[in-house]
Amino acid sequence: MARSGRIVTIDGTEITDARSLAGQIGIAKAMHRYNLRRTITFHSRVRRARQFARSLPDVVAWMPKVQRLIGILWPRHVSGEMPTGRRYALMKHLGTPDCRERALLPNARRLAEGVDIPALDSVAFVDPHQAEIDIVQAVGGRSDGPTTKPSAQLPSQSLSTRTKTPPSP
Repeated sequence: MARSGRIVTIDGTEITDARSLAGQIGIAKAMHRYNLRRTITFHSRVRRARQFARSLPDVVAWMPKVQRLIGILWPRHVSGEMPTGRRYALMKHLGTPDCRERALLPNARRLAEGVDIPALDSVAFVDPHQAEIDIVQAVGGRSDGPTTKPSAQLPSQSLSTRTKTPPSP
């Protein structure tokens, strides 16, 4: 159903496509399971990033209670259409959320280059993404030094906790 992009609804009135709903459920489950507090998601269009952030609280409320996030969900989106000061404020908050918050910042390529938020817990590509260089640039800032955090592997691998070490010269 998700691959075909079939139209679905969780409340009988608001409609979305199955792929977006599956992405939201997957992100919410990962945030809950791995105690993720700072997540950036990448989307193919600004409209999709905005909708992802706007409807995520309803999706989380719809999920079974045992799978819901603990704490306060802070979903915002960022785009090049925003003033620089607004983008900066959103990214700053993402890097230092309140201790009870689960911060999520969806975007459409806006954060692919020149962003270094070392406190990020995760990066997710929600929409299908084919450009390897965009993926490398988006996650490149995450491998600047040793860290132990949950890290997403290729789809054939599972989420795991591992120690990253910088490449030898």
